[in-house]
Amino acid sequence: VECVDLYQIHGPIHLRSVEVLGNALAEAVKLGLTKTVGVSNYSTEEMIRMYDCLQKHGIQLASNQVEYSLIRRLPETSGHIAECHKRGVAVLGYCPLVS
Repeated sequence: VECVDLYQIHGPIHLRSVEVLGNALAEAVKLGLTKTVGVSNYSTEEMIRMYDCLQKHGIQLASNQVEYSLIRRLPETSGHIAECHKRGVAVLGYCPLVS
């Protein structure tokens, strides 16, 4: 595979700043290694920082994957999903059938 459709970081890597990771993701897009980039398990603040960093490179943050179900609605009630939608970031829910 020469290029993937979505390269998504599984979670925040606290050994590096969001901006360092954002710059690396932007470079991957510019090199044609991936078409889009996304994050997973980022807080609202971290997601906004990544979004802003990528925007400086002219790149859209494609997705943020969060735990979301009928039982676990924190991404909705905290405003996280609204902040994603405001920026055009797709929300991918995992564990939707949690019991």
